[in-house]
Amino acid sequence: MFPKGLTVSHRAALCVLFVILLANAGLSLANAVTRAPWWDEGINVSPAYNLASHGVFGTTVQHGRGHPSRFEFPQYDRYTYWALPVYMLTLAGWIRLFGASLISTRMLSVLFGNVLAVAWYLIVRRLTGSRLAGIVAALFVAADFSVITAASNTRMDCMTAALGACGAAAYLGLRGKHPFLALLAGNTFTAAALLSHPVGAVQILVLLVLILCLDWRALGWKALPVIALPYVLFLSGWGLYILKAPEVAAGQLRANGANRAGGIASPIRSIVTDAAQRYWRYFYVVERGASKLKALMLAEYILGFGLALGLPSLRKRSGVRILLAMAAVSFLALAVIDGAKSPHYMLVTCAVFAALWGAAASLSLEGRTTAALLALASCGFLLVQVAAAVERARADAYHKDYLPVIEFLKANKAGDPAPIIGPAELWFGLGPRAALLDDMRLGYYSGWRPRWIVTNKFYDDAFQDFRVHEPVVWRHDQDVLGHFDKVFSTRDLTVYRERGAD
Repeated sequence: MFPKGLTVSHRAALCVLFVILLANAGLSLANAVTRAPWWDEGINVSPAYNLASHGVFGTTVQHGRGHPSRFEFPQYDRYTYWALPVYMLTLAGWIRLFGASLISTRMLSVLFGNVLAVAWYLIVRRLTGSRLAGIVAALFVAADFSVITAASNTRMDCMTAALGACGAAAYLGLRGKHPFLALLAGNTFTAAALLSHPVGAVQILVLLVLILCLDWRALGWKALPVIALPYVLFLSGWGLYILKAPEVAAGQLRANGANRAGGIASPIRSIVTDAAQRYWRYFYVVERGASKLKALMLAEYILGFGLALGLPSLRKRSGVRILLAMAAVSFLALAVIDGAKSPHYMLVTCAVFAALWGAAASLSLEGRTTAALLALASCGFLLVQVAAAVERARADAYHKDYLPVIEFLKANKAGDPAPIIGPAELWFGLGPRAALLDDMRLGYYSGWRPRWIVTNKFYDDAFQDFRVHEPVVWRHDQDVLGHFDKVFSTRDLTVYRERGAD
């Protein structure tokens, strides 16, 4: 990849890093403008938009009993306790500045994708003392498919991972001259990550690994109050909001936390099954045809860990050992914290493993043969990562599947204010003034009587689930649909219009 002993000047490193960030932003933006929006994005933007535009921090795009598996979110339209506040408040501020379109809200995540890559450059450079290792680590983080995916989503995953990485970078950058300021800065970032999403707890543990490995003997127990202060402040601020409606908060948190604590209840089992149920399933099982080559991304993570652990020349480096510990802790912690095995949260582990591969590959150049093999493997891994991102962008589900439905609805409604029941992602196309409600029970609890219904795979799956677990609701849904005709469809969405509505 690079000749042994190659050093990189500060100016050259900054120039290369700038190019890497442009490439990351370009791939993320290409996906942001071509991926069809999905349910989570519509649900996330609703309370942020309502707060930014009306001062009410509530979710109005979905009924409190519209979710298929979370039976009831009390006072859903007035309070947002089901999500932690830092991302939502940041998104609300972003919307005030740049609007609430699909692309503008996704651009916030694109920005944090860049922040994540820069943070890992700083982390690896500090731990290894090598700008080259930092640059290569940043390259693999920036090109990582999980990073590109998260950076083109109106979700909190990229922000959470970036804040956590900033915590580690800030601590490493300040610890030499200002150890207690380093503790305060690092834990402020990770506290913000935790209050963006519970998976931020993984980032806290990773930061604690750094503190324990590098400075605990020097700092000792007197560091604990400094470490705790940011969490006390952030949690106190959230607690003040909870005090506005504690019973509502308890109800929403209970509803959203259902079926997510299995990992904590059975940590050993969760750790043992995590690789297959989360990573292997996401990168191989659910893919078809050539897309199964995405499994090579797992090879990158595994080989990077094996290279750093197996080569004595790497293992004897304290910085590499710390990176290994960070990778191991991130994998184990995510397995335990997220019992639902959601692929969205892999970002906090994939970024660490991608950085580890970049650092290990760039630091283990011992001869021409080794350099050639590592260069070949690195180019192969980069090609697979970038090709997956390009393939998704070329699929252009936004223009081929989503936008035709929006255009059909706008053309045929022609200003008709009649209600629509459909998935929350329609909010981006129809706009905040549309009478849209995401209600998979088709008005059974909400009382809505729509003139238009739009369904997707999640609606179809929910109907089948209701047939078994909520037969009264299932019969209601079938009766409602019996008065509608299918009038338009794409691969992902189907439009129904009430019979005789003309």
